[in-house]
Amino acid sequence: MNRRNRSFLLIVRVLIVISLALAVCGGLVSCKEPPEWGENVITLIVGELNGSVAHRSEPYVIVMPDGRQMPAPAVGTEFTVAVDTTGTFVVQAHAAPEPIIVYEPDGVTPSFKVPQEKEVTTPAEGEPSPMREIEPIDPHSTIKPAAPEAELEMWHSWAGEPEEEILWAAVEQFHERYPQIEIRMEGMERDALREKYAVSAAAGVAPDLVLASSDAAIEWAAQGFIQPLDDVEEEGRLADVYPAALDTLRYEGRLWGIPIRASTVALYYNRELFDEWGLEPPSTTDELRAMVQEGYATLALPNHIYYTYGFLEGYGGQLVDEGGNVVVESEGTYAYLNFIRDLVWSRNVRYGPAGEVQPLFQDYEAAMIIDGVWMLPAYRESLGEALGVALLPRVAETGRYSAPVLSTDACLISAAVSDADREAAVAFALFLTGEDFQAMLVETGNAIPINMGVRIDDAALFMFFKQANLASPGPLHPERSAIWEIAQRMQERVFEEWSPEEAAKNAAAEMHEAGMRR
Repeated sequence: MNRRNRSFLLIVRVLIVISLALAVCGGLVSCKEPPEWGENVITLIVGELNGSVAHRSEPYVIVMPDGRQMPAPAVGTEFTVAVDTTGTFVVQAHAAPEPIIVYEPDGVTPSFKVPQEKEVTTPAEGEPSPMREIEPIDPHSTIKPAAPEAELEMWHSWAGEPEEEILWAAVEQFHERYPQIEIRMEGMERDALREKYAVSAAAGVAPDLVLASSDAAIEWAAQGFIQPLDDVEEEGRLADVYPAALDTLRYEGRLWGIPIRASTVALYYNRELFDEWGLEPPSTTDELRAMVQEGYATLALPNHIYYTYGFLEGYGGQLVDEGGNVVVESEGTYAYLNFIRDLVWSRNVRYGPAGEVQPLFQDYEAAMIIDGVWMLPAYRESLGEALGVALLPRVAETGRYSAPVLSTDACLISAAVSDADREAAVAFALFLTGEDFQAMLVETGNAIPINMGVRIDDAALFMFFKQANLASPGPLHPERSAIWEIAQRMQERVFEEWSPEEAAKNAAAEMHEAGMRR
């Protein structure tokens, strides 16, 4: 049989297997037995999304059971999955509504490699996995050898946080490695930094480097306070940073920062209560509604749209599109507003300010809460082994995964910095993306790493990592704060007898009045 025929038969075989799996598992492969053919080796064609070719140019990401990510080959090519230990993997099409395939084998963990001429088989005990290892960014190579001396001023927004001590240690380690670079660092509270930096940048006296939120980055990019870093990405120096984190820092087609840590929200639940009731955490919005409407479990729900934004995108809605145009008036938005109104009016939902509903979950008065990764240490202290974390429920009506907001803290470089100081600032930012620093961030228990090579052993934090890979950067707009305020008013109006259509129309008008594009 010639090579063309063998390739054709292989593709047919793959499509048959995927089709059967999709039929059995309802469109999302979730099988309990490894495939019987090929010695536990699956060959997939990149681009298969629910049985059809995904017409997307974005990169694909493979999420490993231990939290590492691997970039997959280009769309239309083949790669092999060889199964060897325990876990779950997700092949995620970045910016797609759902993963290509989720495979949950019993007693096996997948590993990945681009197919070679020789056959790929499961390794024997004691042999290395055939997994293609991702090389972390080497801190020794983050700076060009000929870099001149530099003295940098840096501000950061981690003052008082557990990560601040790690950041100071990183500055010392970096200086030991590169003694020609001095970094003078000052920390302050997040809102204070944002205000002080804007004033300083407008006066031309901003620090060389600032560690701030992705929200601030987009605002300052529009104001000309920081400079783009496309060249750093184009040179391949951000190859180990997962794409979703980089996307939080894109504005008008350019990259404006280097992400250091990520955060998002997910569904916390009380394992002890769910085990007592014989229930699993809800995996769809229908299951969530049934639980709270029929009195099975109480949901504590912070009353800001930030916490429930994932459902808005799950229904197909948006506030503004990638071009900054107001698109809030849509069927997806109307469906979301109906959903959130019905959910909040359910008998077992406690809806209020985050500071008021969080204690309900900590005191066993609520069995679930939608909250951020930053609350993980506090909830772990309150619930101990009873604490569980699950993905936000998929939207039953659309089949889409909920896509909560993914935010990052990132290193941003002043627009006025010299070329020499710029290279030194980039080098330190890349140092913070390295495996060593990222692993220390993971140890704090409330930071999602942005480096694809970092292992996550904590099950709860790993679930946030998986949720982050389904998340959205949200409205990437310099008036993001105003957009959130308007969206919050829109949501509150449906509890005041406004129809979803009226509330969305009013929100669109407010956005237009604020100068946002139609």
